[in-house]
This record gives sequence, structure tokens and C-alpha cells, in this order.
Amino acid sequence: MYSVEAGCESDIRKIIDQCAFQWNPWNLILLPGCQEPYGTTEELFNRIKVAIAEHTGLSDDVSALLTFWVFSTWFREVLSLAPCLVITGWAHDGEAILNTLRSFCYHPLLMAGLTSANLNRLPEGMNTTLLIAEPNLSKRMALLLDCSTSRGYQAIRKGDRYDYFGPKAIYLGEDLPTRSIPHSVHINGSDTRRVESHGALPLSDEMTHHFQDQLFNYRTTNMQRVFKSDFGASGLPPEANAIAHALGNCIVDAPNLRAKLVSLLVPQAR
Repeated sequence: MYSVEAGCESDIRKIIDQCAFQWNPWNLILLPGCQEPYGTTEELFNRIKVAIAEHTGLSDDVSALLTFWVFSTWFREVLSLAPCLVITGWAHDGEAILNTLRSFCYHPLLMAGLTSANLNRLPEGMNTTLLIAEPNLSKRMALLLDCSTSRGYQAIRKGDRYDYFGPKAIYLGEDLPTRSIPHSVHINGSDTRRVESHGALPLSDEMTHHFQDQLFNYRTTNMQRVFKSDFGASGLPPEANAIAHALGNCIVDAPNLRAKLVSLLVPQAR
């Protein structure tokens, strides 16, 4: 029995329903509800970049790099490379970044730990963006993560075929593993802060749905253009150039943003 203020009895039902809803993890995957106008590519990009900076305290450049990666999650079907976003730093900062990215990615799913068993249970056809907390990444899972950035690699288990290709962001703890992860973009969430964290609240459900619907409109409007795009960056080594190609193809009608992407990947290449 609970004590409830008069006229607020329905709150208890909402609490119970919310608890039951959250028992099913697939209920927590965000799905766009409609197509909302987004303005220009640059306007949408800047709104997302500002929101990421406000809710993580990260610098403008790092927030921009995260925004480029966010855009790429909406075009999994037409990309041959899905660059992995690798996050290091203090646990609090890693969690804040993953939870903030959830508001913007395509079909985002927060996952505790990276195991083949977890991956095998993902719903087929959902094309989820995995936001993974895994400070103790094993060599076996690191290899799986490596291969899942490129199309074509298959895992066979008990006669069933699994394809793990798709966008992933993974928090690896305070330091990078000794073995690098190919085709990855790395940020240190604790070293690249613009301001000290003051416990900023996550985006409201209303704002999250607005961004999801705007990005869904961007996806449906530009899917063919991203598919046919052949953006290339000069002056980058082969691996960084492949990452630039994948991320830059997802940015249409915004040459300044593409130039910004290349400049951000130069230190990554080093």
C-alpha cells in the first residue's frame, strides 16, 4: 500500500507501467515517430553538436567529431565501413557520453559488456546502434569488434550465421588497450572537456523525439545521395581516409562540414 496525494492516484499506475516497460530492453530502443523538418544539413549538424557539448561538457571539436559519427549511424545500409567510436576516460564521463549519444543515434541500444552471446540475441532486422560499456575488453572480443567495422565477416555458431556489422560506440575504461582497433575514432572524454561537469540533466524526452524525427527525415531524404556519394579526402593515410570517406558521405550539401571533418581526422591519423 502506498500513500498518494488526493487526485494523483494515476501516478502509481504510471510508475508500475514504466517498471514493466523497462523490463523488456527492446522497448528502450528509440524509434522515430514521424518526419520533422530539419532545415539545412549544417543547421541540423550544429544543433546536435551544441546539444552534445552542453550535456557532456566536451570541446567544440570533439562534439563535432561525435556528431559526424552520429550522422553515419543513420546510413548503415549504404556504407561499406562502419567506423567504431572508441571512448576512454573516467567512468562517469564515459557513461555520460554514451547516454547522450543515445538521443541522436539510429535505433540506439545501451549494452553492458561486449560478448558474442549478447550480440547473438539482438533482434534481427532492427539495425541497432550499439552503445557499449566494456572496460575489460578481451582479445577475442577486440577481434570481433575489429571485424564488425567492415562488411562481409560472418560468425558461425551452432549452424547459425551471424553478421555483426554496424555502428558501435564502446567505452573501454580510462586507457586504450595495447592492441589498436582498426577503423576507429578515439576520444578521451576526460581530457577533452571544455568545462567542468555539473551533472547536466539528459535531454528531455520531447527534445530527444524532435532530434530523432529530424534525423529520420534527413535519412529518408538523403539515402540515395549518400549511397551514390564518393567523397574522398586528400592528405590522410589510407585508414584515416577510409574513415573520412564513410563519415563524409553521410554529410550532403555541406562542403564546409566535410572540410571540417578532414581537419579533425588529421590528429586522429597521427
